[in-house]
Amino acid sequence: IKEKRMEPNENGFFGALNKMANCLIVNACWFAACLPIFTIGASTAAMYATIQRNILHDKGYPFPTFWKEFKRNFKSATIIWLAVLAVSAILIFDIRYFFQRASEGHGWGLFYLLLAVVLVLLLLTTLYTMGYVAKFETTRWRAFRSSFIIMLMHPFRNLLFLVLGAGMILLISFQAWFLLFLPVFYMLSFVQFLEKAFYNLMTDEEKAKEDERNRDYASLEKKEQNEK
Repeated sequence: IKEKRMEPNENGFFGALNKMANCLIVNACWFAACLPIFTIGASTAAMYATIQRNILHDKGYPFPTFWKEFKRNFKSATIIWLAVLAVSAILIFDIRYFFQRASEGHGWGLFYLLLAVVLVLLLLTTLYTMGYVAKFETTRWRAFRSSFIIMLMHPFRNLLFLVLGAGMILLISFQAWFLLFLPVFYMLSFVQFLEKAFYNLMTDEEKAKEDERNRDYASLEKKEQNEK
């Protein structure tokens, strides 16, 4: 009895369905873990790691991977997120204050524009930092500092993510159920970009280790079968 081989297009179809289902599972885990608000940082770091391992490299299963990464990154990501949340609250308060002064005709009230730029850069750096925390074992300050530098190195890509993020928020504001799947696809595009950025900054030795970690087990198994 010969084993039935799956046609390439059939394999691709079911593979795509499997990845789609995994994306929805990751999004559901992220949404559930974000509900306490103060856990948004840890949840985002876990989403990054799960997408990188499970969606991009077919390693493990999304549900256990997410919660394992959530626990692993909880302390560092939560401390960073709470600090960012506090600074963001201050910036938003100041932006509203200076905006009101500008509305009253005070020229110095235009300072709110500069504060708005600082707030956007802070939020972008935080997104990079969650990826950095998920990727590397390092101190919280070094993760934030390195993420800020990497963020500044890619201004056009940042503009793209800002536009995509604004579009996502706009869609969710009109239809709340978009929250069930849009965040994971936004993060998927971000992970693909940031993984390349991280890889380009690695030494040759680190690149070799990264290639080993990211090896596709399905491709390896197929290669071994062909060699037999």
